[in-house]
Amino acid sequence: MNLFFLDNPLLEAHFSKRNEQLNTSLTGTCKNHLLLGPAQMKSMGYTPSTLVNLGLQYRFHDFNQTLDVSIDTEIQGFGFTTLGMSIDNVSHLDWQALKTETPGLKQLSFVYQDDGYINRKVRFCAQRSGTSTTEYIAREVSRENQYYAALWGVIPGGSIRDAYQDFLNKPETVSISLEFQSPFLLNRQYWKDSVPVVSQRFVSINNKEIIAPMLTIIPEEMSKKVGDLQAVILSSTEPPEVDGHRENTISEQNDDHPVSLPEDEIDPRAVYVGKHIQYQPVEPASLTAGELRQIRITLSNGRQYEGFINSLNEKELQLKSLQAGGELVLPVQLEKISLLEIKM
Repeated sequence: MNLFFLDNPLLEAHFSKRNEQLNTSLTGTCKNHLLLGPAQMKSMGYTPSTLVNLGLQYRFHDFNQTLDVSIDTEIQGFGFTTLGMSIDNVSHLDWQALKTETPGLKQLSFVYQDDGYINRKVRFCAQRSGTSTTEYIAREVSRENQYYAALWGVIPGGSIRDAYQDFLNKPETVSISLEFQSPFLLNRQYWKDSVPVVSQRFVSINNKEIIAPMLTIIPEEMSKKVGDLQAVILSSTEPPEVDGHRENTISEQNDDHPVSLPEDEIDPRAVYVGKHIQYQPVEPASLTAGELRQIRITLSNGRQYEGFINSLNEKELQLKSLQAGGELVLPVQLEKISLLEIKM
């Protein structure tokens, strides 16, 4: 699909209103834009025809009423994200049941690999603020706790801020994993007075783990971030057809001027065919137990399993996967594997 919703006036109105609310108590480092909405995204070079790949995987565990969900997103010239959740108290996969029951979040993971967005944002905001990129980054990482709470829904500690500064200078990857002491209710009406207790946390920026990361979750502000996400999802409708063709014009409403990028800075992914290879067939002999990428095996009976190699010899492969409640190691004889693929 692509980013048709960048031309949706309802979404633009939502972000304009949210920015007005935030500007009453905060000063933006990107002119008056604390949240970057459709108009700002288009000024940064993204268009309604920007290509998006979206994947959804889920696994329901009836024995302990747990739903594991993984959402993969790739946006052309933006980045790659994977959002993982383990949700408790899901009796069965029925939307009406989910609305009446009290499902709770047990685990949450987020992985982001930059593909051009951070550099565009830094240049865009520095230009809007009339500062250099170095000054903008220094100002951004030194903002008050209230600023981070409103924009992120969490307050980062000093070690995370230092790593964030390195990431803004050289954007690569961000990885966050949280496990809650008890399931945190997904019903947003409880978020204002409830604070989730995190029992285990892992934070890595540019493939460097942060030891003892301090990360305070602000449920009420996180709820507003969920509202922003819902506004994007509900606005993701295709544009109207004009004379048999879809209207994809780019407007610069509610903004000043688009940022012009030198020709030598054009993202090479601009020539993009919209095809994304997820798995590639390989021979078992080409893999080792140290392989870090995810693999997928298809057995002779047609069943498929995904995970990581725990051990491997000339007769057997042990596949390790994360399930609700811990790790599951599945021993599989190589002669029963009809197809072995590796995630690219």
